[in-house]
Amino acid sequence: MSSPLEVVRLRLASIGILSGLLVGLLMGIVARIAMRIVALVVDQGLEFSVGGTLGIMLVVSFGSILLGLIFVIVRKYLPGSERLKGFAFSGLVFLFIGIPFLLGLLGPADEVSVGPPLLGRSLFGALFLIYGIALETIFGRLLSLTARFRARMLLVVALLAVLSLIGLFLLGAFLASH
Repeated sequence: MSSPLEVVRLRLASIGILSGLLVGLLMGIVARIAMRIVALVVDQGLEFSVGGTLGIMLVVSFGSILLGLIFVIVRKYLPGSERLKGFAFSGLVFLFIGIPFLLGLLGPADEVSVGPPLLGRSLFGALFLIYGIALETIFGRLLSLTARFRARMLLVVALLAVLSLIGLFLLGAFLASH
């Protein structure tokens, strides 16, 4: 039999996975919209495919799942109310991921510096700053919505959601190839 502390940890980890997945899907969609805005402003005839969009959503979602689990670990150490915790986590994400990304250390720098000065950097920088607030909001909602769920059932739901994401990506890859 599991101890009450293990049950709480399993429940929080499951909610971290689910909230990271949901925020990742949201941020993947918003990132693709930001890419489209930049492409329209610079008047490039870029074509955006369903497979490419689903690929971006998959990569961002898996990264976000990891960030959701990190959030569960550091949440109790972040200052203030829930909203302030989300804002503080946004700052950490921006500091450790956003700034290196925007400087080109985590990918090609030219992709965020295309177009009018700072347009891409502003759009993508805002995503990093919004991330923690969105994660805390969804985490808090799931925490209250799943209060009566058993911890193992919640873990099963989280894992099924991750498998569904992989299935969605495979569908996108199939559609892109045909």
